[in-house]
Amino acid sequence: MGTTTTLYSKCTKLNGEKVEYLDLQNVMCGKDQALTSFTLTKGACSGKNMQYTFTCGSLKLGAVTNSSTPCTSLKGKTLEFLDRQKPKCASGEVMTGFTLKACQGSNMGYQVSCAKPFYKQNLGKATVVEGKCKALEGKDDQYLDRLKPKCPTGSAITGFRLTQGGPGCGKGGFKFRYAVSCVEP
Repeated sequence: MGTTTTLYSKCTKLNGEKVEYLDLQNVMCGKDQALTSFTLTKGACSGKNMQYTFTCGSLKLGAVTNSSTPCTSLKGKTLEFLDRQKPKCASGEVMTGFTLKACQGSNMGYQVSCAKPFYKQNLGKATVVEGKCKALEGKDDQYLDRLKPKCPTGSAITGFRLTQGGPGCGKGGFKFRYAVSCVEP
């Protein structure tokens, strides 16, 4: 994978808001770029607005396809309910972006954009990178800024999931972290 570029989503009201406000955010790499990291930040935003800061690595890609995760109850919920979502690409693909979308009623799911590298048919086995554990239970959107999912240099994201507890998280079930699947194209 080639050079990485840092990109920013638009500033929208997220501080003090529930999960459904994340649907105002669109993390999307440019043409022939694969997602390598993302984090919610205050960035250049003012007031209660926040944005995603994300990095994309240059990589010759085929056509981008979109898929959706199953819808789960997320409207009016706090961050720990994102653990029901498992956005991921099909085998042999890398992620180029994602956004949270409304379904029926209080349900929501991720729309995931993925593409196959143009010159490589087999990407090999993905490795899972787990971030640091942070207290998220009962917390609003702004607390996602404590999580910084990132693949190692030269690798791209193929999927991610918010996970609860596990080794290194201490006692109690209120700590969460991102587990990010990464592959070297």
